[in-house]
Amino acid sequence: MKQRRLAAAGNVLMAIGTVQVAGALYFCWKGGLDGILSPVAAVAAVWPVAALLVFLGGRLRKVAV
Repeated sequence: MKQRRLAAAGNVLMAIGTVQVAGALYFCWKGGLDGILSPVAAVAAVWPVAALLVFLGGRLRKVAV
């Protein structure tokens, strides 16, 4: 039971990281906000957090197996 919860938590973290990256890429595709936020700045801000979430989610899934 505990392993399933850890695996589920890992899946959720990886999904959140994936949604963040997808949102940043969509933001880049739309061209950013005029004069407020550039697409490059959006990706630079999201990338470290998304990478951390995907890494931690993968580690949780490994521990659960």
